[in-house]
Amino acid sequence: MKKPPLVSLIIPNYNKAAYILETLKSVQNQSFTDWEVIVVDDNSEDDSIEIVDKILYEDDRFSLFINKSGVKGGSVCRNIGLKKAAGKFVVFLDSDDLLSSDCLKKRVLIMESNKALDFAVFPMQNFYNNIGDSSFIWNNFEGDHLKRFLKHELPWQTMMPIWNKTSLERLNGFNELFPRLQDVEFHTRALLLSDMNYLAFSGLDPDCFFRINENRITSKKLDFLANWMEGSGLYINFFYNFLVEAEKGKYIKYLRGSLVAFLANLSYEYRVGNITRLEFKKIWAKFLNDKGALEVSNGFTKFLLKIYFLFCIFSINKIKGVNYLFRTLIVI
Repeated sequence: MKKPPLVSLIIPNYNKAAYILETLKSVQNQSFTDWEVIVVDDNSEDDSIEIVDKILYEDDRFSLFINKSGVKGGSVCRNIGLKKAAGKFVVFLDSDDLLSSDCLKKRVLIMESNKALDFAVFPMQNFYNNIGDSSFIWNNFEGDHLKRFLKHELPWQTMMPIWNKTSLERLNGFNELFPRLQDVEFHTRALLLSDMNYLAFSGLDPDCFFRINENRITSKKLDFLANWMEGSGLYINFFYNFLVEAEKGKYIKYLRGSLVAFLANLSYEYRVGNITRLEFKKIWAKFLNDKGALEVSNGFTKFLLKIYFLFCIFSINKIKGVNYLFRTLIVI
């Protein structure tokens, strides 16, 4: 009987034929070799499956599953992968992102040296076409991480942690109802568990690389914004109710930051001409009339949002610091 691997890497894929081979090779080139890769394809319409099939033939540490659930989405694929995973530890990797050659070696060493950890978080660097063409590094792990997620000032992204698989099972994986903000919801839910034990290592070199790819965002901006609005609304509603029931009301105000984050992105799409003024106004009004948005907004918040709306209409919020100022004032 084949010995289970120590690490399972779960890769959801949809139409990433242009990138997935490079992603898989970045795993294959790891200095640490006791791993498995589980690719879960979301019924791609390009050559993704053929590319994965070829590497399966060459290396039996790779496996491929097709999402036959009838429900699409990265969260669905990650949950399928989690059920298939045999490793003690789990890393989630998107099919157009990359790992450094020592990524798994470094992460496993940390987890094995700290047996009580549920997960550990490591720095990540952005890139466009080649590693190094962007200097931006995600390594700001300061402050209260739960508050930062609630405010949508995100301290980390999906592939930055390595997880103990038992901790993921305890969380029941990802919430498949979210069309966007799936990882934000997942990490917020994890941090709300008082006994969740984790470490974040800001001083290390980046060991994973996030591709800035416009193809991640649909060309149909209204569909993209509709999904974002639905995800933001679900997030605010879910955690408002959770925080009320858990008697953690002091955290509710931070959800207003997620509200402003969506409005700031909506404003940007209007400012660059991707949506009309009428579309902007309709989406703005619809979002602020959502139950969650109404529940987290007090009178002062509503007053500030009216001013912020005018700033967005006349593009005053493009001035550096304006969006941050409003988010800060609204969260107080």
